[in-house]
Amino acid sequence: MDSHAGALDFRFSDCPCNHYAIIKAEDLKDALLELEWIGGSTMELVMSNADPYFAIITSGDCGQAQVEFPNDSEVFFRFDCDVEQSAAYSMGMIQKIKTALSISDNVQVRMNEQGLLSLQCSTKAVDGQSSFVDFLISPTFIDEEADA
Repeated sequence: MDSHAGALDFRFSDCPCNHYAIIKAEDLKDALLELEWIGGSTMELVMSNADPYFAIITSGDCGQAQVEFPNDSEVFFRFDCDVEQSAAYSMGMIQKIKTALSISDNVQVRMNEQGLLSLQCSTKAVDGQSSFVDFLISPTFIDEEADA
Protein backbone atom coordinates (compact mmCIF):
# COMPACT_ATOMS: atom_id res chain seq x y z
CA MET A 1 0.00 0.00 0.00
CA ASP A 2 1.37 3.39 -0.93
CA SER A 3 1.95 5.34 2.29
CA HIS A 4 1.30 8.63 0.49
CA ALA A 5 -2.17 7.55 -0.62
CA GLY A 6 -3.57 7.75 2.90
CA ALA A 7 -5.08 5.03 5.02
CA LEU A 8 -7.55 2.70 3.36
CA ASP A 9 -10.57 1.53 5.29
CA PHE A 10 -11.14 -2.13 4.48
CA ARG A 11 -14.10 -2.18 6.90
CA PHE A 12 -13.03 -5.52 8.37
CA SER A 13 -15.30 -5.05 11.38
CA ASP A 14 -18.43 -4.46 9.27
CA CYS A 15 -18.89 -8.25 9.04
CA PRO A 16 -18.96 -10.51 12.09
CA CYS A 17 -15.67 -12.20 12.91
CA ASN A 18 -16.28 -15.64 14.42
CA HIS A 19 -12.79 -16.97 13.72
CA TYR A 20 -9.93 -15.83 15.93
CA ALA A 21 -6.58 -17.38 16.83
CA ILE A 22 -3.26 -16.26 18.26
CA ILE A 23 -0.52 -18.56 16.99
CA LYS A 24 3.22 -18.81 17.52
CA ALA A 25 4.70 -17.01 14.52
CA GLU A 26 7.49 -19.56 14.05
CA ASP A 27 5.00 -22.42 13.71
CA LEU A 28 2.90 -20.57 11.13
CA LYS A 29 6.04 -19.68 9.18
CA ASP A 30 7.15 -23.34 9.23
CA ALA A 31 3.73 -24.43 7.95
CA LEU A 32 3.88 -21.96 5.07
CA LEU A 33 7.42 -23.07 4.18
CA GLU A 34 6.27 -26.69 4.19
CA LEU A 35 3.50 -25.88 1.70
CA GLU A 36 5.60 -23.63 -0.52
CA TRP A 37 7.34 -26.43 -2.45
CA ILE A 38 3.98 -27.72 -3.77
CA GLY A 39 3.89 -24.74 -6.11
CA GLY A 40 0.20 -23.96 -5.72
CA SER A 41 -1.19 -20.57 -6.67
CA THR A 42 -3.79 -20.53 -3.89
CA MET A 43 -3.90 -21.53 -0.26
CA GLU A 44 -7.10 -22.51 1.55
CA LEU A 45 -7.41 -21.64 5.22
CA VAL A 46 -9.92 -23.63 7.28
CA MET A 47 -10.91 -22.53 10.78
CA SER A 48 -13.43 -24.70 12.58
CA ASN A 49 -14.93 -25.58 15.93
CA ALA A 50 -14.34 -29.28 15.07
CA ASP A 51 -11.43 -31.32 13.75
CA PRO A 52 -9.41 -30.04 11.85
CA TYR A 53 -9.56 -26.85 13.89
CA PHE A 54 -6.97 -24.91 11.90
CA ALA A 55 -5.79 -26.21 8.53
CA ILE A 56 -3.83 -24.77 5.64
CA ILE A 57 -4.23 -26.57 2.30
CA THR A 58 -2.65 -26.04 -1.10
CA SER A 59 -2.57 -27.91 -4.40
CA GLY A 60 0.00 -27.52 -7.12
CA ASP A 61 2.16 -29.24 -9.72
CA CYS A 62 3.62 -31.60 -7.12
CA GLY A 63 0.29 -32.67 -5.63
CA GLN A 64 -1.67 -31.54 -2.59
CA ALA A 65 -0.43 -30.80 0.92
CA GLN A 66 -2.19 -29.94 4.15
CA VAL A 67 -0.93 -28.75 7.53
CA GLU A 68 -3.33 -29.13 10.47
CA PHE A 69 -3.14 -27.82 14.01
CA PRO A 70 -5.44 -29.50 16.58
CA ASN A 71 -7.33 -27.33 19.06
CA ASP A 72 -5.16 -28.38 22.01
CA SER A 73 -1.89 -27.77 20.14
CA GLU A 74 0.89 -25.83 21.85
CA VAL A 75 0.93 -23.66 18.71
CA PHE A 76 -2.05 -21.67 19.98
CA PHE A 77 -1.98 -18.98 22.62
CA ARG A 78 -5.72 -18.59 22.00
CA PHE A 79 -8.24 -20.21 19.68
CA ASP A 80 -11.90 -19.16 19.33
CA CYS A 81 -14.10 -20.40 16.54
CA ASP A 82 -17.90 -20.73 16.52
CA VAL A 83 -18.51 -22.34 13.12
CA GLU A 84 -16.45 -23.80 10.29
CA GLN A 85 -15.38 -21.47 7.54
CA SER A 86 -12.83 -21.69 4.79
CA ALA A 87 -11.56 -19.30 2.17
CA ALA A 88 -8.87 -19.40 -0.51
CA TYR A 89 -6.12 -16.79 -0.75
CA SER A 90 -3.40 -16.04 -3.28
CA MET A 91 -0.25 -17.90 -2.23
CA GLY A 92 1.79 -14.94 -3.51
CA MET A 93 0.01 -12.63 -1.06
CA ILE A 94 0.36 -15.09 1.82
CA GLN A 95 4.10 -15.49 1.14
CA LYS A 96 4.56 -11.74 1.69
CA ILE A 97 4.01 -12.19 5.43
CA LYS A 98 7.02 -14.51 5.87
CA THR A 99 9.43 -11.65 6.58
CA ALA A 100 7.18 -10.29 9.32
CA LEU A 101 6.76 -13.80 10.75
CA SER A 102 10.56 -14.17 10.91
CA ILE A 103 10.85 -11.32 13.41
CA SER A 104 7.56 -11.90 15.26
CA ASP A 105 6.72 -13.73 18.45
CA ASN A 106 3.10 -14.44 17.64
CA VAL A 107 0.47 -13.66 15.05
CA GLN A 108 -3.21 -12.93 15.48
CA VAL A 109 -5.30 -14.57 12.74
CA ARG A 110 -8.87 -13.39 12.18
CA MET A 111 -11.27 -14.19 9.36
CA ASN A 112 -14.57 -12.36 9.03
CA GLU A 113 -17.72 -13.84 7.49
CA GLN A 114 -16.82 -12.43 4.07
CA GLY A 115 -13.48 -14.28 4.15
CA LEU A 116 -11.33 -11.17 4.60
CA LEU A 117 -8.21 -12.33 6.45
CA SER A 118 -6.50 -10.17 9.06
CA LEU A 119 -3.00 -11.16 10.19
CA GLN A 120 -1.35 -9.07 12.89
CA CYS A 121 2.27 -9.95 13.63
CA SER A 122 3.56 -8.89 17.05
CA THR A 123 7.26 -8.17 17.49
CA LYS A 124 9.43 -6.56 20.14
CA ALA A 125 11.25 -3.37 19.21
CA VAL A 126 14.80 -2.65 20.38
CA ASP A 127 13.46 -0.69 23.35
CA GLY A 128 11.26 -3.65 24.39
CA GLN A 129 7.99 -2.10 23.24
CA SER A 130 5.61 -4.23 21.20
CA SER A 131 5.18 -3.31 17.56
CA PHE A 132 2.66 -4.70 15.10
CA VAL A 133 2.67 -5.39 11.39
CA ASP A 134 -0.83 -5.78 9.95
CA PHE A 135 -1.86 -7.60 6.79
CA LEU A 136 -5.37 -7.64 5.31
CA ILE A 137 -5.78 -10.20 2.56
CA SER A 138 -8.85 -10.50 0.39
CA PRO A 139 -10.03 -14.00 -0.53
CA THR A 140 -9.52 -15.31 -4.04
CA PHE A 141 -12.82 -16.01 -5.72
CA ILE A 142 -12.85 -18.75 -8.32
CA ASP A 143 -15.48 -18.22 -10.97
CA GLU A 144 -17.18 -21.62 -11.09
CA GLU A 145 -19.36 -20.53 -14.03
CA ALA A 146 -16.24 -19.97 -16.16
CA ASP A 147 -15.29 -23.63 -15.66
CA ALA A 148 -18.68 -24.88 -16.89
